[in-house]
Amino acid sequence: MIRKIFSLLLVICAFGLHAQELNCQVRVNSNQINTTNRQVFQTLQKELFDFMNNTKWTPMTYDLAERIECTFTIQIKEMISTDNFKASIQVQSSRPVYGSSYTTPILNTMDNDVWFEYLEFEALQFNENVHEFNLVSIMAFYAYIIIGMDMETFGNKGGEEYYRIAQKIVINAQADPQATGWKAYDGNRNRYWLIEN
Repeated sequence: MIRKIFSLLLVICAFGLHAQELNCQVRVNSNQINTTNRQVFQTLQKELFDFMNNTKWTPMTYDLAERIECTFTIQIKEMISTDNFKASIQVQSSRPVYGSSYTTPILNTMDNDVWFEYLEFEALQFNENVHEFNLVSIMAFYAYIIIGMDMETFGNKGGEEYYRIAQKIVINAQADPQATGWKAYDGNRNRYWLIEN
């Protein structure tokens, strides 16, 4: 009986070290556009911060020190209407090296083809099976790519489960005629090509 309990504890500890969820910073920069209402972008920044850090991306539980560090810098490039925006997103992430104070890079990419709608105080909801909010889908897509890449460092095809979710997000988003950067013909440096490769 003691052996079974000890074995179970070892399995739980091993899983706790194998994948990490996110310790994410989100920055929304609106300096390039002409608007007097900057509050909407501060609200969006807070909502995205809460979304990225409070969403349960994996079935496991991790300490704060085990989480993947990541930064999403959203540069608003154009305000099409009061709730319709074009932007770019720089995604940077690194993971802690177990047993040390060092980190190692996971992903550093720039997504220049971001279009989204946002009404201040609108709830940011995500469902991997339904494409509702383009910006939320983009953020979730990169979260799963980052987690999948982290899992790959622990075992061959360790990130497949998370890559499949990212691919499902891409497939669902392709049905949205306004959402750019999801289709093969949108260019060879988009989200479609990232998950395909």
